[in-house]
Amino acid sequence: MSVFARESADGWRRVHPATNLLELWAVLVAAVVAFAFNAFSRVRDAATFLSGHLGWLPVAIAVAGIPLIIVLLWAATLPWWRAKGFRLTDDQVVLRHGLVTRTTRSAHFERVQAVDIVEPLIARIFGLAAVRVETAGGSDSVVAIEFLRRGEAARLREEILGTVRSTTGAYGTHETPAPGPSQNVSASGADETTTAAAPIPDAEVNADGGHLLVPTIPITRSIAAAALDWSALAVIIVALIAVVFPPAVTGLIPFFIGAVPWLYGVLNKSWKFTATLDSGELNLQYGLAERRRQTIPLDRIHAVQVHQPALWRLTGWWKVLVDVAGYREDKTSGTTVVLPVGTLEDAVRVFEAVGPLSSDEIAGYARPEGRTRADFTSPENALLVSPFDLRRQGLTLVGDGHSVPHAVVTHAGRLGRRVSAIDPAHIQEISLSRGPIQQGLGIATVRMDLVPGPVAMAGEDLNVGDADRLLAILRQRRLPELASAHSAVGRLPK
Repeated sequence: MSVFARESADGWRRVHPATNLLELWAVLVAAVVAFAFNAFSRVRDAATFLSGHLGWLPVAIAVAGIPLIIVLLWAATLPWWRAKGFRLTDDQVVLRHGLVTRTTRSAHFERVQAVDIVEPLIARIFGLAAVRVETAGGSDSVVAIEFLRRGEAARLREEILGTVRSTTGAYGTHETPAPGPSQNVSASGADETTTAAAPIPDAEVNADGGHLLVPTIPITRSIAAAALDWSALAVIIVALIAVVFPPAVTGLIPFFIGAVPWLYGVLNKSWKFTATLDSGELNLQYGLAERRRQTIPLDRIHAVQVHQPALWRLTGWWKVLVDVAGYREDKTSGTTVVLPVGTLEDAVRVFEAVGPLSSDEIAGYARPEGRTRADFTSPENALLVSPFDLRRQGLTLVGDGHSVPHAVVTHAGRLGRRVSAIDPAHIQEISLSRGPIQQGLGIATVRMDLVPGPVAMAGEDLNVGDADRLLAILRQRRLPELASAHSAVGRLPK
């Protein structure tokens, strides 16, 4: 068998031969930068001396030797490359690596939460990508297969997803209700006829057969949206201070060091962002330097929020965020922003596609611009604790008026507006809290604990009687059965 054979007789597949070198690229770049920064003048003097006494040929040979050093370094990593591999068994994907100390990681198909393709900048240059398999568990529950050719990575991802679908049925099981009239009555008892969610009328069909939910976001919009942020304005103000008062530049360097990664992170998650719907899955593509292809099963989305930051009111833009069961809150996990920036029409379309409400229910109960027929609102004496949001915050129960509602909707925010929605079955815990001031005012807050994510929901500053009534209604919700370890993510609701 060739030393570069990509698959062994026992089913182990090898990653790309350049993998170890690509994993070391950050160290190599840092070493070169540090060397150039600390010894640049000496290298320049040595080059001048050699060129003056021996001519430029030795200098040219020395420069040409750099690629040779890289090749030798790559050759030295080949034993570690041969020791690294992966394979798919009947019930799991297994990754092994290490020459002296052998390490094996596995991800059981019944616990797989997401399978994403990630293309870091240096890997994209060489046409390579990584496949990240995330499972239910702690912060160290990812199997990262690095690196494969793009086409090979795409095929491996589909192979894993296909096995997960056949094993657990977790992907592609989200069903869209058939169109037809249905009676919806708010908790206050007002009847109205609505139509269940139907296929998105304006959605285009892409080459893979999926419906285009979010067309590619223009780069100019991504940049403008990042600029219309309080943190970005702070960066601009500090930059102006540095221009007007040059001596202050040194003291402002730490500020810029912290601001640049933040700005990059905002742009990276909206750069050429696109979203498609296909067989109960939301497929996202985005990324500036690191391109990512991410799949979110719709039945894993627990809560959804449509948010308009204060400065975005100037442009009429909105964004949509979701809580996804099994996703961790760290930089390596996939995004939970399913619309980084878009028009109100875009936001409502995504809201309907990933949330528990139909378009008519959104128009009647969950308009992003503000509450319409809230069932629970803050009394006038709550002005002391909610001076700005008093007339904006509210909670609405969407249902038939006789049983537990099928959706809970909250509104909040006067400058930055937010509307959130969740199926009560996805609420993990419910609690009633009363701070010292709230006790004096006779009000309370009902908090809903959700799976980890950006969405937070609560019935803020309600009359104690209303808070008790809301608590009693939500405690009657029907909890989902934990049929397998695959669905056992987060805490058991109570």
